[in-house]
Amino acid sequence: MPKTSDQRNKEGLQITEDLITTFSRAMNPPSLPDIITFAESPKFCGKKLFPKQKTLLKLMFLETENFTDYDLEVIDDWSTSLLAGGDRVGISPDVHARLKWCKENGYSHFREVEFIGGRRGGKGHLGGIIGAYLCWRMITYDNPQRHFDIDYNKDLYMFVTATSQSTARDNQFKDIAETITYAPNFAPYISTNKGIYLSLRTPADVRKIATLQQRKGGSTLEREAASVRIMALSSNSRAGRGHAAFALFFDEMAHMLTGTEGPNTAEEVYKALTPALSQVGKDAFIYIPTSPYTKIGAAYKIYEAGLDVDPVTKEPTNPNLLIAQLPSWTPYEDADRPDLMKDGKARVPPLQYDEEMKRAEQRSPESFKVENRAQWAEVVDGYLRPEIVDEMFDPLILANGEERFIENHTPGVMQWEYRAHVDPSASNANTALAIGHTEQVYDEKSGEYLSHVFIDWTQVWKPTDFADQRIDYLNIQDEIVHTALQFPSLRSLSYDQYGAFVTVKLLQSHLRQAKHKARVHEITATAKSNDIRSERFKSALYMGWIHAPMDNYGNEGSCLLADELKFLQLKNGRVSKQNIGPVTTKDLFDAVSTVVSELLKDQIDRFERNRNLGTAKLAVGAKGGFHTGNNPDFQPGGSHDKLNKIGQSNSQKKSYGVRW
Repeated sequence: MPKTSDQRNKEGLQITEDLITTFSRAMNPPSLPDIITFAESPKFCGKKLFPKQKTLLKLMFLETENFTDYDLEVIDDWSTSLLAGGDRVGISPDVHARLKWCKENGYSHFREVEFIGGRRGGKGHLGGIIGAYLCWRMITYDNPQRHFDIDYNKDLYMFVTATSQSTARDNQFKDIAETITYAPNFAPYISTNKGIYLSLRTPADVRKIATLQQRKGGSTLEREAASVRIMALSSNSRAGRGHAAFALFFDEMAHMLTGTEGPNTAEEVYKALTPALSQVGKDAFIYIPTSPYTKIGAAYKIYEAGLDVDPVTKEPTNPNLLIAQLPSWTPYEDADRPDLMKDGKARVPPLQYDEEMKRAEQRSPESFKVENRAQWAEVVDGYLRPEIVDEMFDPLILANGEERFIENHTPGVMQWEYRAHVDPSASNANTALAIGHTEQVYDEKSGEYLSHVFIDWTQVWKPTDFADQRIDYLNIQDEIVHTALQFPSLRSLSYDQYGAFVTVKLLQSHLRQAKHKARVHEITATAKSNDIRSERFKSALYMGWIHAPMDNYGNEGSCLLADELKFLQLKNGRVSKQNIGPVTTKDLFDAVSTVVSELLKDQIDRFERNRNLGTAKLAVGAKGGFHTGNNPDFQPGGSHDKLNKIGQSNSQKKSYGVRW
């Protein structure tokens, strides 16, 4: 039944009476303590922090006046170690210059902090404290709208986003919401506390509610009067557009390649939400807690921006951006020092680099490096190891100690027979050409000469090279013919079936007219043949049998071949390219790997057969055949024993640069 007027008035009066204490408090807004007091004091969050977590929080909030000798020691260690070589562990190397710039320019904290941390490294725990602290600051402003000179009816938001709303809700938003819910200082100001939404009344809101209830005889308000709102969003949500925000949290941004309900990447979400911070000026805060992933998308771009310096002045390009990159266990270090703990008692850290962690690293070193050591991966499920790719471009050290540098060059040398392949992709993708030959190179480990492939020429045509952004194959055939003529001893020029119907006959005609004897033909690529080609290339690469020149076809003049190789991934058992990110092509890889596969197939297949034979046990049962060592006729040092030892040796050795 509808409530009577008397009932509504009584309820309104009761609400007003309940607000008396809060109202009196609202006349004297609370103060903002330092970040560590706020985090640890039972009057506020009552959280437990480890020594290095305290250092990191003080650093984020520019509390240089509260730095202890321990803090300074940790900061100096972190700032000098990040780019010292090997794994990257630490913070922005020029952190002191950044601190100085921020303080001189009126900031009370870094505008943006990207915390690249290993799993279970406490990123969300710190995020909960940071989020609560920023909300408490809004309350200490009494009337934050007046403080920022914006409309009094405009609410201020803290958005927490992730790949899905449920992920945001269950992780970083939950950390913030629970920190606020259980902190006694927030109790008088909590208005609504739901699964994906929490709102807080400022002192000005409390006064507003009391005034309106007195004016309207205690009737309830039609609109919630709570100026500070925290909301969990998905990566494709449009809810954040058009609002004024004072903080943005991008949970696990490195993994936010696409949203679960749409195509929005982290970069798109970042660009869509950051304009909402403009109305709060230097109070704006962006926190990006994430474990690393591939060098793709907004998270890695921000990481690079946080380390960028002016080439002339060496000053940080983005001085109000702080980068922290720490393995899972680093934030918990020094827990065994009672003098650094709030209660003076040593604690057992929740995570240590102990024997169990070391065993996990031995079982899966690549994933451990990313997930626990917090190191960026070139690509998830990468097909090739980046350091091995780099070796392909190093000078070849000859038997006499001389260095042979590999460069694009023409013309060809008549003593070598050359092989060429053109990979003509769709007209809106790249087309690539590779030419190479083999030479016999003495291998000291095996004591024999082995064939090595030398890539003599690479060339890439891109859609952006043409006026209509589409490759004109008839236009580039003249360039292909011209290049082919520079190699008189070129024996084979192949295309795959996707472009052969356009150019093979024309090229055959042009080369015949120039009296060039190269065979122009089509190669039919299948899933199986592509797998064989990729595996042959990988085997030859890991053997150290491929030598190629650095090209400049990549982004900003980088080596496109190296980029494509590093970004290849093994997906559903197939070698494929990335669909998003800085490298989304593999045309040059296809051209080079075809040349390598055709030139070295006999040698690679022979070594593969020997390797498989070396790992097999010989156990022929017929009389007079070879027997296992368990046979009573087995004689140590005999021919059977020697053959077994050869097999064992082949299965274990790492010669020829092999990394199977």
